[in-house]
Amino acid sequence: QQQKQQQEEDAELLGQRQDRLRHPECTDEDLIALFLKQAQVAAATAPAAGSLAVRGLFNQGNTCFMNAPLQMLLRLDPTQQLFRTVFECGLLQRPALAARAPLLSCLLPLFLRMDKQHSAKASSLSADAVYKHSCQHFLPLREAQGQQHDAEEFLGFVLDSLHEELRQLGQDQAGAADTNDQAPAAAQQEDADGWMEVGAGSKSAVVRHVSSHDTAVSQLFGGRLRSSLVVGKNKSVTTQRFFSLQLDIRKDNIVTVEDALRESLSVESIDDVQNGAGRTVAATRQLLLDQLPSILVLHLKRFVYDGQRPRKLRKDVAFSQKLCLAPGLLSPSAQKLYSAKDRTYQLKAVCYHHGGSLHTGHFTANISTPDGWIVFDDDSTWPASIFNTTAMTPEKQAYLIVYQRI
Repeated sequence: QQQKQQQEEDAELLGQRQDRLRHPECTDEDLIALFLKQAQVAAATAPAAGSLAVRGLFNQGNTCFMNAPLQMLLRLDPTQQLFRTVFECGLLQRPALAARAPLLSCLLPLFLRMDKQHSAKASSLSADAVYKHSCQHFLPLREAQGQQHDAEEFLGFVLDSLHEELRQLGQDQAGAADTNDQAPAAAQQEDADGWMEVGAGSKSAVVRHVSSHDTAVSQLFGGRLRSSLVVGKNKSVTTQRFFSLQLDIRKDNIVTVEDALRESLSVESIDDVQNGAGRTVAATRQLLLDQLPSILVLHLKRFVYDGQRPRKLRKDVAFSQKLCLAPGLLSPSAQKLYSAKDRTYQLKAVCYHHGGSLHTGHFTANISTPDGWIVFDDDSTWPASIFNTTAMTPEKQAYLIVYQRI
């Protein structure tokens, strides 16, 4: 009965009644085309300040790994703009279209309940619909409900799922519009074959690009890494999209986020590599940033595996309110593309891990809002400051750091 009532409330919030439909003259595919166009514009436009009420999320049994990332995601100004575009377009008013974007259909009512334009309440909320969807589709939760899981893995699941839902809607719309099928095939062939890149000394390398159709989600959160592998005299380069940048913090000399970036994007020697003749040859690998995201999520890899169980690194890693990415972290082409301003980011949110292990710890988030910094600890919220957001304490350690390009 409670689930049915929740579904009816969600339908009312979304306006799923025939007399409230926006763009009733549009076919489903025309409405998808309209939404995709507006979403791309929204992702590329400087967002207005958000207007979400400060409302916590109830813990439904070790669901802090879900609550903290959801609060961060929903409260970023660009994602608020995207969700409002979804609502105002009326895409999810039509049940047939809502069924093609199941996670988006769970998140939008939650967002609307937080939005001051649609709800005057200030009490905590339940993310029950998101949890039930995740129980079916988020593999760690599907295999072990009621246990603690990884906030970074869950955030990745949400971003990947939203990206895939929007990508699939775009493909369905393009197919319905009877577009030329040869263009995507040609593009895929070009990606498969790669292209030649000329580097220092006129040496060339084959560059292979792991392609992915852009969506509003990848426009906001998607960066691209360039991985170069040098084996003897041969060099190959691949590029791959990321939604969160993984930073290794194990070494003792890593005491700041900038240190972790330099270490993770430095040249690495690879041992015991053999060439075609079976001889051991020198080999190196390096990652560089090839495309910068509008929203940069840094993942401090605090859990390392010793045997079968993860061990937490509780070391302090300092970070500040502003982050300027050094040119040396970028690929040669990216260095030409991004100015110093383009490489400068403002701190927007931090997800912390409390406790000594992944399975028994707790996740909270400090988030920048129009009302100042706020701590979100499941259904509890209270004011914070930039000082206690960036301060290092024994009780909690930064796990996910979210920056937005200035």
